[in-house]
Amino acid sequence: MNTKIVYLWAVIVALSVLLGAEGAWAHPQIISVEPQSNTWQTTSDLDVPSPAPEGPPVVEILLRGVMLIGAATGTGGLAFLIWLLGPALAQAGDDLAILRRWQVWLAIPLLICAAVAPLMLVERTYTTFGMVNLTGLIHMATTRYGQVLLVRSGLALALVIAAVPLQRDQYLRHTVCLTLSAWLLLNLSLGGHASSDPSPMLSILSNAIHLGAASLWAGGLIAFAVMLPGTLRSVSEACRPELLRTLFTQFSILAIVSVTVLAITGTYATLRHLSTLSDLWMTGYGQILLIKMIAFGAMVLFGAYYLLVARRQVDAWATEPAEQTRQLPHLLSRILRLEAILGLIAILAAGALASIVPPDDPRPDDHIRIGVHDVDSFRRHP
Repeated sequence: MNTKIVYLWAVIVALSVLLGAEGAWAHPQIISVEPQSNTWQTTSDLDVPSPAPEGPPVVEILLRGVMLIGAATGTGGLAFLIWLLGPALAQAGDDLAILRRWQVWLAIPLLICAAVAPLMLVERTYTTFGMVNLTGLIHMATTRYGQVLLVRSGLALALVIAAVPLQRDQYLRHTVCLTLSAWLLLNLSLGGHASSDPSPMLSILSNAIHLGAASLWAGGLIAFAVMLPGTLRSVSEACRPELLRTLFTQFSILAIVSVTVLAITGTYATLRHLSTLSDLWMTGYGQILLIKMIAFGAMVLFGAYYLLVARRQVDAWATEPAEQTRQLPHLLSRILRLEAILGLIAILAAGALASIVPPDDPRPDDHIRIGVHDVDSFRRHP
């Protein structure tokens, strides 16, 4: 009973922290300094023009992409483990030792997500001030952008703590893990373009749902590709055909629902950010969006291959195992790996989109307000 109370309080605390966090701008730049650089005024509110962009923020794109991969793989893989793999292994009569191994494996992408968030804070401090020191980091951490990043890191760590000792019948812990996953994805939406809209609620909600569907499909697919070979080796040869059919059938249902949600929310976001069709190939934002769409489209084709061709072979193998179908798991594993690579490309593209200003945004960049009280530290970097 004490354990249940601890997990309930963990959810309450996580929700309370996130509800208290304001929306964060996707691309913070310093627009005012308090006091004004090279003066000793106690208060000021002078605008400092943002520097002209010097090209895409490569470091930020890479960091955001890696963080998004970690969050999507961790949350999507956890859902795959709880909803699909765990029940399938229990039905196959496995002792679930392999399940505990995959729980530990899922901690890796979540820890990466937790570690990259503070690195993004350091990168933004350097980009804003031209240097990194304790004063700058503290001030950046007190901005809305910094608060969202720190909460994101805390949520990822909390998810690791909740997920690693997960067991099959711990439904309360399952609920806690899935709730923390949902709030982690919502936190990612708070740091994107949606939060800079004049009325951001609908945009943030749509973006969070879009991230959730992408995590279930692309993140779950990455976990599926990693876990399938070892999972098949852990069960008896007689159980493998039915286990394979169960996993692919149920994941196909999950993928179809996710693709439908992605199509709806993705169309909404595209119409919101692109003014004309030519923006898809005439702007950097549109070109990256096109890469993401192509990657997801290729993943849909692989899914169609399973539904139209491989599914019948799996069904035949499950009912009447034959020598010519024994290589089927290896073929499907290779297809899963190719799909997983496409999923990684799509997630990286999504991270890049969050770091590039859409063509419909007239501002050179989104902004935050930073108070700087240690004037000497920043005199050379106004």
